[in-house]
Amino acid sequence: MIVLMCYEDNNHLFKVKSNCIDGISCPICKGPVGTTQVNGSDLEKIPFYEELKQYQHRAECLLCGHSETIFQTKKEYREVCVCPKCNGALVDVWKLHKYQNNVNNRNEKPSKSLSISVDMDTEKMQLKLRAIAKHVGALADELDAINNTDIETLNEIAKSIGVLNSKTGNEIGNALCKCADLARSE
Repeated sequence: MIVLMCYEDNNHLFKVKSNCIDGISCPICKGPVGTTQVNGSDLEKIPFYEELKQYQHRAECLLCGHSETIFQTKKEYREVCVCPKCNGALVDVWKLHKYQNNVNNRNEKPSKSLSISVDMDTEKMQLKLRAIAKHVGALADELDAINNTDIETLNEIAKSIGVLNSKTGNEIGNALCKCADLARSE
């Protein structure tokens, strides 16, 4: 462990864990540094380089849109700070997505419904949906008619199907009769 001192301000002392000090500058004032000797008792009071190093990040206010660069150590870092212009939430730009939806819906009660917005020409989509609804309605009517028909009608349907293919028609006719019997028993 090496203790370094800033040449521009002798009060800027910090220690590093490695023996390589190439490229290290004072984490406080960015001045040049050099090694120095310190008593063993004072060594514990001197902070590490990583504790003093200032990191920068961009922050943007959710209310007024003010943007600025913030310098903080790792310990001081906060995702949200107070905006100096409007006292709003100044948020790290990499974390904006977490807070933007909450601010936009702050005054509204959370909804339990699902809403989807589609950016497209909906006229064709409406026509397609109407066609689907029409076919679904016709299918439902056919299923109701099958449930309401009597066994003789089902046998006639089965015989007419059987004309096309006797083996397949007989199997279908038997299946239709069984379905009709089950429907009547319910």
